[in-house]
Parts: sequence; structure tokens; C-alpha cells
Amino acid sequence: MSDRKGFTLTELMITMGAGSSLMVLAVGLVHQSMHLTAAARRGADEHRAMSRLASQFRDDVRLADQVVIDTDNQLRISILQRGEIIYRAEAETCIRTVAAASTDAGNGQVGQENYILQRGGGVRFEMLEQPQRAAIVLSRGGVVAMSRPKENSSAEEIHDSARLESLRVEAVVGAVAGLLERRSQE
Repeated sequence: MSDRKGFTLTELMITMGAGSSLMVLAVGLVHQSMHLTAAARRGADEHRAMSRLASQFRDDVRLADQVVIDTDNQLRISILQRGEIIYRAEAETCIRTVAAASTDAGNGQVGQENYILQRGGGVRFEMLEQPQRAAIVLSRGGVVAMSRPKENSSAEEIHDSARLESLRVEAVVGAVAGLLERRSQE
């Protein structure tokens, strides 16, 4: 039996090759994990923006005295004694501008919020009758509703497959304002 105190060159080469292979696999998994995380974050940001816009739109319309679509991309909401709110649709963005009532000292723009949608997204306004309702339709560009991703899909394809095509929010004009008015008369 020989009294050996080291490793042979072959043993070292096999160990280094196995270690390198494991490192390549690990780097690939980390890279894919980073892409999935980024796609999930973008999806969460988009979902949050659409939820905030839908909730704010619903609240504004319910408080409104009058809702008018000025142009294809602009909706004007009048709220008695408070002023007006203007929703303007632009490329992949919806801008909500609050203007004070003329009785206020600072007649003009009070605040503005930008709701940014993902690429290819859009905003459309609609008016409906009986009872008078306003609707906002938030669409996501070129996405087919809920499909199962393919086995070797990229992070973007997986994210896109889990997205809904559009979100439609309707609210009755003046629903809360009428309720508040009836309560004050009691």
C-alpha cells in the first residue's frame, strides 16, 4: 500500500468539472428567478395601479352631480360645492386632475394623479343609461385572457399568460351624493 498525501490530476479535473457544471446550473436558475421576480413585480405594480384607479373612479362617480364625456379621451365629473374632477386618457396613462370649486380661494388645479398602465394598455370612458352610470374600461395591450403557459416559456410569456384582457368598472352617478342628501333631510 502506498502512502499517498495528495490527489491525482484526474481526480482534481473530475471534481472541478462537476463543480463547474453545478455552478452553470445555479447561475441559470438564479438568472431565471430574477426574470420571474421582475415580471411578477411589474404585474403587481400594474394590478395596484389599476385597482387604485378603479376604486378612485368609482368613488368619484358616486359623489358626482354630473358626469360628461368631453372627448373620446376625457371624462369630466362635477361635484357640487367641491369642484370637478377630470379623467384624461393618454398613451398607457390615465391622468386624474382635481380642480377646486369657483367659490374656493384658489380656483384652479388642486391635485393631479397619474395612473401608469403597462405597455400597450389603454383607457376608454363610457356613459350608460337607466340609472345613469359611468364606466371606465382599462385594457391591457394585445394580451389574450388567461392561457396556460408553454413548458419552456420565458418569464415575460408566463407573466403575460396570467393577465386579464381588460377591467371594466361601472358606477351609478350620484349614488352616494343622493344618499347623503336624503340623510341630511331626515
